[in-house]
Amino acid sequence: MIRSFVTGVLVGGLVVWRWRQQIEGYVAERTRGVRRSAADRLHSVEETAERVFDHTARPLRRAESALDHAKAQVRDTLRAGQEAIRPDPPDERRPS
Repeated sequence: MIRSFVTGVLVGGLVVWRWRQQIEGYVAERTRGVRRSAADRLHSVEETAERVFDHTARPLRRAESALDHAKAQVRDTLRAGQEAIRPDPPDERRPS
């Protein structure tokens, strides 16, 4: 059983090695249409993705502007709150 398997592997390897160029040519010719179709579909996916990204970029830019404005408002409000509750520094001239 194992001897048959090893013999098959060796014979198969020799066949592939001996006729590899013919096998490569055959496979390349037989898969040409499939590869062309796959490349066309990838191109279609690329175009669709670009349209989707372009379509969603405008609202994202508007949202980014609104978020920047809100961020500035929150920052200013928090800074004003810090200043309102921060104690005055101790007077250095006052004797202890």
